[in-house]
Amino acid sequence: MNSSDGSDTMQPAAVRVVLCAVDFSNATRATVARAIDLARRHGLEHVHLVHVAEIVRRDGDEEEARSLGDWIAHEETAAAQIRQAAATFAREGAFGVVPVFRTGIAWREIVECARTLGAGFLVVGARGPESASAPGSSIVEQLVRESPCTVVAVRDRAP
Repeated sequence: MNSSDGSDTMQPAAVRVVLCAVDFSNATRATVARAIDLARRHGLEHVHLVHVAEIVRRDGDEEEARSLGDWIAHEETAAAQIRQAAATFAREGAFGVVPVFRTGIAWREIVECARTLGAGFLVVGARGPESASAPGSSIVEQLVRESPCTVVAVRDRAP
């Protein structure tokens, strides 16, 4: 991009949306606080808070397999939880928080949400290396590879 004086300097694109992905783990509060801080620094009035109810079972979850009725109830509970969390964080931070609820494969839904919203930043919670599974398999790693915007990972500092 050229500036008005003809030089080849690059101007950073204005950030219009900060998307914050939450899973209600220990890192959630710090993750939302970081997203709100980024939004304020870029002169935004709100952040989008997204939670994904995963539709796939992970290995070892056979005991947690749900009937269709149980799954629908779980989805409704998760959707209510993200709305309640958004309201709570908005009150605590005196800042606008827009809840977004999706169902699917978490990293794919978050990437699609970032694309749809035109996010400039995607803020996510990250667990420490001691809880990491096989390299390349974490949701955060998938988001870093696939996200259309800058990913900010907030480390879970809880014991």
